Amino acid sequence: MRRSVTWLLVGILAGFLMSGAAVAAAYDVAANCAAVGLHFVFGSSEQAPPTASGNPAAFICDGTAYVPIRFVAQALGQTVGWEGTTNTITVSASATKVVPYQPTSFTATQTVSGSCWTNSVAAPRAGAYRCTAGNAIFDPCFVGTGTGTVDCPDPAADPDQQTGTVIQLTAALPAASTATPSPISPWRFKLADGAMCGAMTGTIMPGHPYGCAPAPTAGTASASATGTGGLYCAPPVESGTSGSYTVSCAPLSPERAANGAPQLATPATYPVVEMWT
Repeated sequence: MRRSVTWLLVGILAGFLMSGAAVAAAYDVAANCAAVGLHFVFGSSEQAPPTASGNPAAFICDGTAYVPIRFVAQALGQTVGWEGTTNTITVSASATKVVPYQPTSFTATQTVSGSCWTNSVAAPRAGAYRCTAGNAIFDPCFVGTGTGTVDCPDPAADPDQQTGTVIQLTAALPAASTATPSPISPWRFKLADGAMCGAMTGTIMPGHPYGCAPAPTAGTASASATGTGGLYCAPPVESGTSGSYTVSCAPLSPERAANGAPQLATPATYPVVEMWT
């Protein structure tokens, strides 16, 4: 019985590796093994592995969970390879996509009148500004695709969507910064689970200048910027020479520091799949 379960587990994992779904017509579970509906939570979002014909995606045997490696690795931003002749699985870090942001086909969700009084705090680079319209502050805003405008990406959306607020300028732009975009100072980045993190320009947690909104649930709008339930992150760092970046993040601790100030819980390391500079 144990042998049949072992082969089934291998079959399920190999099936996920090659096709992304478990393929097993039937299964037997030994007394020390149980097919269970495990919950997979990556960072701040729960994801469900694909299954086929109602078969379980995971087992627990003798207290050890056996799970589909492709599903888990890809959810963590890793690349999985399968070499059938030697039954070899390879898991490697995927390079982080680095995008020097520039509005190209920007779509306005709203158009307002306003001005920019300084270079961007969130994006310390040429062509990025800190602007205001009424009582609202927009940062970063980029030299617009239209005449006399700046384009300010939606803080809750993927910057690749090229949507947000267009400001019709009522005054000339200040002198431009001469800084160049840098991967270690992105103004926004995305974690492997889809959570979007942005540079905070107000009060920040020491050493953690980025705040993350949880990944949006399918079919709903993205959550707003940071809050008590979100993550606070240090600047991204490159992992070796692979071109992949990771970031150390933590939620707020439910307990305050001795002086009454808020403090972070124990940090964890998350892979960064894309960042905008």
